[in-house]
Amino acid sequence: MERLTNKAWRNLDPWECCGQDNYCKRGCHDDGGCNKGCIVPKIYDELAVYEDAEEHGRLFVLPCKVGDTIYYIKTLQNGADTKVIVQDTVKRIILDGIYNQIVISNGHAFMMCDFNRLLFLSREEAEKALEGMK
Repeated sequence: MERLTNKAWRNLDPWECCGQDNYCKRGCHDDGGCNKGCIVPKIYDELAVYEDAEEHGRLFVLPCKVGDTIYYIKTLQNGADTKVIVQDTVKRIILDGIYNQIVISNGHAFMMCDFNRLLFLSREEAEKALEGMK
């Protein structure tokens, strides 16, 4: 991702990162300026934290979120090892640095590395993977 924040701006007057000084009616140019409740510097600082984490390799982008509908490939133990696609919902995401897991509503947990291999965001992706397994 292209960096949108400028580290040199962090100790300057906060309105400098906003660029809306011709439109803002919050008194940016008054004493105390943007420090009187403008959310732009807060948003800017929060974005900078994410960009810093990404820069140092500490930002982890999740493949899904709690509440998402997911599809997974399940092998039925019926003697023929039939594979079917099952729809479920993400109940929890566990990030412990070792066993990063996606837990679905039936209690089954998938390893994060199973995403796009056994676990998918769309039925179409799951069907395509299932075809590739035949």
